[in-house]
Amino acid sequence: MASYTWACFECRRTVRRAVPKNGEVQCSTCGRPCRYLGTKIRVPARAKAAAWEELRDSLRAAKVKEDLRRDRAQVRRRHDLEKRIADLESRPANPSRSRQIRELREQLADL
Repeated sequence: MASYTWACFECRRTVRRAVPKNGEVQCSTCGRPCRYLGTKIRVPARAKAAAWEELRDSLRAAKVKEDLRRDRAQVRRRHDLEKRIADLESRPANPSRSRQIRELREQLADL
């Protein structure tokens, strides 16, 4: 099984573990949850506090960017569903179209 890097930013320590089922790895020193870094991120030396802060900031910025991307994709999906529903409602009714509209509305409700 592959090992991934997890970091505790409080202790500035890293551990290599497989991704656990609950998705959380505890720091062996302080007991706080470690942050998942993956396999490719270069971890600074423990004594370089400024480099650890830069790493934390870059991970935070990447998370914000990913959250924005995900939010935009959800808005785009919602808009596409609403547009498709409006298009189907503008056409003459038939059983298949009614079923499609119902399914699209269910998908829209799930968002």
